[in-house]
Amino acid sequence: MIDKPAIGAPCNGCGLCCLTRVCGAGSFALGLVDRYGERVDGPCPALEAEGATFVCGLVKRPKYYLPRNPRGPTVLREAFKILIGAGIGCDEAGDEPDDTAMPKLENVQRDFARRYTRQQIEKAMKAAYDVDA
Repeated sequence: MIDKPAIGAPCNGCGLCCLTRVCGAGSFALGLVDRYGERVDGPCPALEAEGATFVCGLVKRPKYYLPRNPRGPTVLREAFKILIGAGIGCDEAGDEPDDTAMPKLENVQRDFARRYTRQQIEKAMKAAYDVDA
């Protein structure tokens, strides 16, 4: 397993976040919870090994995990990239103490809010879950 990057640094595919807990997007899409935003302990059933790293199966092969979703794979792939915050930066605190991790995680959340509009997020949720945000 490769080392986890610092909070906010680009994802390196270490997989720690998805091994530890299933994200809110995945938990809901995979039917592991009843309400969006709830999470369950990992590992995520959609976490896929790719050599020495890991990738999100909901992004890589969305129709494999969501065969009944009427949207095509490209639409689902783009929706889940938004919903999991792909490209925003690492948001797994790991063993970092809360007093230093929280400000860094808040920066990651601000970066997400700057990158995506509410309309983009609502469109992604509609595509992924067929629900209104």
